[in-house]
Amino acid sequence: MKVTVSNVAPAVAALPDVLSGAGGVVQVGGWIPLRTFQAYAHPGDAALTTYALGPAFAQSFASAAYSDPGFDNPAGGTSEDFTASVGWGDAQASTGMGVAVGESAGSEGTPTRGDVSGAAHQYATNGVFTVSVAVNDDDAGAGAAAFKVTVDREAPVSIASYLGAHRLAAAVPDGIPAGLDVFLRTDTDIALAAEDPPVNGIASGLQRAFWREGRTAAFIVYSAPLRASAAGVRVVERFSVDERGNEEARKLLRLGVDDTAPLTSPAVQGGRQAAGPDAASFYASADTRLLLPAADPVTADVASGVDFTRWRDGAGPLQTYSAPIVLAEGSHLLAYQSQDRVSNLEVLRSTTIL
Repeated sequence: MKVTVSNVAPAVAALPDVLSGAGGVVQVGGWIPLRTFQAYAHPGDAALTTYALGPAFAQSFASAAYSDPGFDNPAGGTSEDFTASVGWGDAQASTGMGVAVGESAGSEGTPTRGDVSGAAHQYATNGVFTVSVAVNDDDAGAGAAAFKVTVDREAPVSIASYLGAHRLAAAVPDGIPAGLDVFLRTDTDIALAAEDPPVNGIASGLQRAFWREGRTAAFIVYSAPLRASAAGVRVVERFSVDERGNEEARKLLRLGVDDTAPLTSPAVQGGRQAAGPDAASFYASADTRLLLPAADPVTADVASGVDFTRWRDGAGPLQTYSAPIVLAEGSHLLAYQSQDRVSNLEVLRSTTIL
């Protein structure tokens, strides 16, 4: 009698494709529940608000189930032992725990069943990777199944722009104080925009952007342009989160909020002068030169600086002041005003020269 025995390899059940987010970690076996993001007032403070990351955001890694016609019956001389391995689809070695093989012994006519779990791996870059789970029995039989994992571990990037009067601090070297990012006013809108740029062709998309004024206030979900609460030095902190939970590093926006107009103080150079009939007039000889120095007062520790001064003689057009003014003999109504670098305009004032 001739008996031919053929081993039947274990069969590994199909595995679903998955998405991997912040940290790029993938796990075979187990369940990762709905991931949430918590916004804190300050590191160590109580959580203020919890946000779900994206619609139905869940990472499910079902155990890699397998079955094999053999069964364990050591007393009857039948024994089945299984090993498993996981190929991650990149050139890295696993950075997580080793592979564990669970086994539920079968019986005659009932296959042995089990699962593969405990295998974890961290991807270094964005990409789409094929993960292969192989189960081997002790008779050289092998079965495998594969799934794809899409990895997005790159954070989004946010930028700020301004709607209304403003001047970037780099263009205001004499602005007070130094070290700011921008000078603006309390009626200037600050708009935040963010995008999730593709890296290796992968981007999950922007989920939310957050901001707060100061370093201890609650973070607010950005939904519309914001404004500084008052004049002075203000700090806006911001960051954004993508659909896979990748958080942008916190960014600070240092504001110099200036709501005060400059002050122009007329002066004379050379010639002869005498007091006029009232405080808003004076007599001057024809060789008198008129000066219009202006200063931007430091208010709440901020001054953006004078941008320009302009003047006019009588009903003439306003013109930019750039050099001492010489007037012909006669009566002149000299009007003048200055504006700072965030468009705070001084009220038009005048002096009569007789």
